[in-house]
Order: sequence, then structure tokens, then C-alpha cells
Amino acid sequence: NADNLRHAHRMGLIKYRRGSRHQNSKLNEKSVMEIRGEIKRGVTQAQLAKKYNVDPSAISHMWIGDTWKNS
Repeated sequence: NADNLRHAHRMGLIKYRRGSRHQNSKLNEKSVMEIRGEIKRGVTQAQLAKKYNVDPSAISHMWIGDTWKNS
């Protein structure tokens, strides 16, 4: 159940898959770096979401640092 999973994560018995290792990831480290560069050059998050086939919230979370912190 959920309590057992939380406990296992806290104890280090199960590790979260992060970044491109996560089974549902549509992005990889290279694309994240490209996206950050494109945002700095003025490309909108909506345009990038369409280009990379992700939800706009994925671009937003990546940009503000909620996700992909180490890329």
C-alpha cells in the first residue's frame, strides 16, 4: 500500500527514478538543456511544449526548477 511505499523510499529500499530514467519521461538531459536555451532566446513555453510533445506544465515546471534540477 501507499504507506509501505513511502516507508521504503524513506529507508532507501526503493529509489525514485529521476530525469530520463523515469519510465514516463519524454525528455532527456540534452533536450532539457536545449529547451532552457530556447526559452532564454524568447521561444514561448507553449511553442516548446508542442515541439517536444509534452504538456506546457512540464516546460514550466522544468523552467522554474520543480523538475530537472540537475540538468
